[in-house]
Amino acid sequence: MHSEKANGGTGNAALKNALLYMIIKDEMPLYSTEKEGMKKFLNLVAPHYNAPGKNAITHFMEIKYSALREIIKNKLKKAVSLTITTDIWTETKTNRGFLGFTVHYWNGEKSVTYNIDTMLLTKRRTADYISEKFDSFLRTWGIEKERVTAVVTDGGANMKKAVKETFGAGKHMECFPHKLNLCINNVIHKKEKDSNLEGEEAIEGEDNFAGDIIEDPNVTEVKNNIKKLIDKVKTIVTFFKQSTSASDALHEAQFDENFDYRLIQEVCTRWNSTYAMLNRFVMLVDKISSVLLRIRKAPEMLTRGELAQVQDLIGILRPASVLTTDFSAAKYVTSSRVIPAIVDLREDIGGYECHTELGKKMKRFLIQELDKQFAHCDDKPLLSIPTLLDPRFKRVYFSPLSCSRTLRLINTHMFDRHDEQRLQ
Repeated sequence: MHSEKANGGTGNAALKNALLYMIIKDEMPLYSTEKEGMKKFLNLVAPHYNAPGKNAITHFMEIKYSALREIIKNKLKKAVSLTITTDIWTETKTNRGFLGFTVHYWNGEKSVTYNIDTMLLTKRRTADYISEKFDSFLRTWGIEKERVTAVVTDGGANMKKAVKETFGAGKHMECFPHKLNLCINNVIHKKEKDSNLEGEEAIEGEDNFAGDIIEDPNVTEVKNNIKKLIDKVKTIVTFFKQSTSASDALHEAQFDENFDYRLIQEVCTRWNSTYAMLNRFVMLVDKISSVLLRIRKAPEMLTRGELAQVQDLIGILRPASVLTTDFSAAKYVTSSRVIPAIVDLREDIGGYECHTELGKKMKRFLIQELDKQFAHCDDKPLLSIPTLLDPRFKRVYFSPLSCSRTLRLINTHMFDRHDEQRLQ
């Protein structure tokens, strides 16, 4: 036991691996074992184990990463085809940009997904620079471009061009939940560009989801009215978030109801956050109203007419919220469901009975937006082929022309594959 204590516990592989797993899985600081509370806990449960410090943990983690990377690379080599999901984001605390990669493939029994790489972006996010990063990623993980079936990104012009330059035409697939939420934001928020594109990213002069989105003379007025309504709700939510007395009063008001819900704040970059904020607000509207009446200098509560408008917005946005959650899953394939989802979403929104003029106009504008942004989806092979081959859908969501065109593509792929196998 003494020798194990002396060498820092490195002889106990099980404890070391469990400790590394905990730190990584729970996103704990690398210096966690140096804290007094952790030292006391480890001394109680494993008194003869001398836990490694920050430097040792960093060293062990690098060794573990190298070993796991080789295991994953060998698994990827056996995959006949892969799909890559990639995205750019900015870490708010350091204001540094990163490019993340996730790979998906079928191992013969089930769908497998690995979040395998994150790269620091040190230059302007042009298509050429992103393409260089794509090439670096492929080299690092031993992935041939020919095995990549599709690359899923947002709708940024730089990402689209980078995918085309790296992998060739026809392999880019735009993230469906991302595009759906941009459609919604174009109607309920006064935005003219994809919020995911900053000035340096909106390049190449392509249409980055910008411009006068809906050709209707009343669109500006409707957007302004929707914005005022949402801002009024947001002001009330912010008041409860910032006021301890108001928050406590809302908690007490729910005591007899046997539940304790908190208001949800809208975050412009978070999908479904506007719907979540409005839905929770309406759920607690009676409690909110009673609390505001008892507090001086509280923000103005919504009128009955405004509340009816909010309820219409919720009813219109609910189907899109359900779809976004459904398509954000990582354990099953969703490409065959995009075309049916668009058709069904349009019908669900169109079938909702609005009770206010604002709701009726928003519904009409949102349907127009969906029709514009998702037009000709059945002409895209990466969507049409899996949908037609899916036994749940087959020809149901296709026009005769698009069905015939997709069948020809399937036959071409089958004959090409047959010829390749025969040559081998």
